Amino acid sequence: MKTRRGLFEEAHGGTLFIDEVTETAPAFQTKLLRALQEGEVRRVGESVSITVDVRTVAATNREIEKDVADRKFRQDLYYRLAVVTLVVPPLRERLEDVPLLARHFLEKANARNQKKHALSPTALEHLMSYNFPGNVRELENLVEQAAALAEGDELTVDDFPIRRRAPEATPTPVPSGAARVSLAEAVEAAERRAIASALEQAPNDLAKVSEILGISSTTLWRKIKRLGLKAAGEEPGSLI
Repeated sequence: MKTRRGLFEEAHGGTLFIDEVTETAPAFQTKLLRALQEGEVRRVGESVSITVDVRTVAATNREIEKDVADRKFRQDLYYRLAVVTLVVPPLRERLEDVPLLARHFLEKANARNQKKHALSPTALEHLMSYNFPGNVRELENLVEQAAALAEGDELTVDDFPIRRRAPEATPTPVPSGAARVSLAEAVEAAERRAIASALEQAPNDLAKVSEILGISSTTLWRKIKRLGLKAAGEEPGSLI
């Protein structure tokens, strides 16, 4: 029977990253604590310990102190891991990172699918207007989905059917009295008016609406979903 090396042995002399450490079973936590305290591990089925030198990094999206207080996570293991603690704010609190992350995820998707997609400036602005309740993983999913379904090489606002977050405060009025809007907001308002007008002309014929607007049914569905519009007597999902 061939002996298999464990993760700690494979990571000897380097770093072992444990994601979602608070989701691990009590038995695993016990073994992890022993490995951290003694610097030794045992292969499955063997009685001889192997010395390992591993830097361990653990991550969680839960309040680990609460899990410790509720006895869902070993207190002694927590103190072994919490030598240096780094708190990464949710993506909604660091939206300036969205362009860098989105481009990185798109590069990965392009390499995997052998494509040459690029993100338009308005698409990036649109993504930065979103709250990302699903954090970085949601952004990655949105980019991968857009790259898989995009009709052209450039990803636009229509490839990301998400709703803009509500404004947090009333904007300061411009001295002239005119409202100050971004290019993306102006484009969105124009699209809303055009689609609403086409829906009034052909309220029960979405194929006709697509023809009036000069866009495909897929693009129309994305726009209707993103703008929160609805054709009379028909759900947007019926376009799929």
